[in-house]
Amino acid sequence: MNREMAESPPNVKGHDCLIGDQDPCDGTSNFTQDHRRRLIRIMALIDRDHATHPREVLRGELGQAITQLSIMDQPLIAYFGQHKSGSNWIHQIMRDVCEEIGLAYGRIVRRTELDSNLSDWRTRHGAHAISWVNADWRYIGACDVRGFCVVRDPRDILVSGYFSHLKTHPTDDWPNLIPFRKKLKRVDMAEGLVLELDFMHRVWERMQHWPLVHPSVLTVRLEDFGDQYIERFESIFRFLGLFDLGLSEHSFLSIMERNSFARRSGGRSPGQEDNTSHYRKGVAGDWRNYLNEDHIALVKERLNHLLLKYEYESTPDWT
Repeated sequence: MNREMAESPPNVKGHDCLIGDQDPCDGTSNFTQDHRRRLIRIMALIDRDHATHPREVLRGELGQAITQLSIMDQPLIAYFGQHKSGSNWIHQIMRDVCEEIGLAYGRIVRRTELDSNLSDWRTRHGAHAISWVNADWRYIGACDVRGFCVVRDPRDILVSGYFSHLKTHPTDDWPNLIPFRKKLKRVDMAEGLVLELDFMHRVWERMQHWPLVHPSVLTVRLEDFGDQYIERFESIFRFLGLFDLGLSEHSFLSIMERNSFARRSGGRSPGQEDNTSHYRKGVAGDWRNYLNEDHIALVKERLNHLLLKYEYESTPDWT
């Protein structure tokens, strides 16, 4: 793919259907039924010579409505995230892509936002694509998906979680974090990392249940993006079929450029640390700077199964 950027910005289309916001995607009626009624209305208007509804405009609307219905018959395009594994960054990229090509996009942060499972949620909300932060495979149900999951070294999740929960992570929609943050502030870093290991138990549980190999869901490691993140996203988006749905080379590269680590972190390069930023450092293996021998012993006891599963280590006796 040609990496040369065009000067003009991409056109922005579509809309963002965030759960909890008032949005055209939201409501109690079934999305597919709404679009069938829209088709019937448009076809009825086409049959009449209606001065306020030029037929060429109506035919365009008809084509869009048919496209929307046909996409709903396809697998749900999905990004499945884990806590402190680049989820805000990847969510923004997915959101920008969906806006660009006109796909209704939803975001789920917690399982309690589901109706009962992902299949039922899609039926109600009518999303063509979704980012599910803190994804739990046990609640995907019978939903037909084509997606990717991004995981991260649990040791780096632990350290990143500690700094985030201590200072930067919003508490507006996570009230349980407030008392835990107060607890972290009362102890030193060594004890805080031990508390963090316990606090993140649901993250470890979801990583354990996630299938490492699945025909319609890629599992990739955050560390594999690095300097090659554009090539990595290009490969993922081809797997998802996003280029076939209208994502152009220029739009793709524009989205990658404005979502680089330097842009998202206010101009810093990966490795330049800012403990007051949600985008703190952006490098792999940072755990070595913070975990002492006691921490490592605890990690081996509690997280070795994840380190081996996702091939961050090849033997339980790593150092």
